[in-house]
Amino acid sequence: VVRLKDGGLWVDGPQYPTGEFCQLLDELGPVRHVVLPCSALEHKAPMKPFVRRYPLASVWVSPGQYGPFGSCGLDAASARMGYRVDGVFPVGGPTASSPLPPWADELDFRTL
Repeated sequence: VVRLKDGGLWVDGPQYPTGEFCQLLDELGPVRHVVLPCSALEHKAPMKPFVRRYPLASVWVSPGQYGPFGSCGLDAASARMGYRVDGVFPVGGPTASSPLPPWADELDFRTL
């Protein structure tokens, strides 16, 4: 979890939204961005309930999702994750034509 300049939280690979976990997050600030960093099941499984708990947060996922918790190709239009996906990280580094997440001006990222 990273607190961004605006005070909002960037949550990478969230855990299940238990009462205790959400209370700790809410004490830190509003959850504004949620990231699914990989296609590992242990990261994918909690995403749907977490996104449901924080419906106003933007949701970005790594490309190439597959399996029982949903699928997604290289763009948000291909997402069938069971929850809203606002963006899919570009393969490699972002280019001039890549859609960028709202927090890209604060955090550098690459899709490996």
